[in-house]
Amino acid sequence: MIEISNKELHLNQLFAEVFQSNKAAKSLFEHAGFKLNGLKKQWIRKQEAYEDLLFFQLMNT
Repeated sequence: MIEISNKELHLNQLFAEVFQSNKAAKSLFEHAGFKLNGLKKQWIRKQEAYEDLLFFQLMNT
């Protein structure tokens, strides 16, 4: 996906949104080179509680 976005689609950047509790997704995006770019506190209600949403960004350099 990253290679296609860079070489074929010529995108400048990619974004990913991840629930803060999703440790596997956070690790996956960090391992792929994405950097934490933002945080939305109590962004979505899941069951009886609100959960934060993390934003990751990967720049095409």
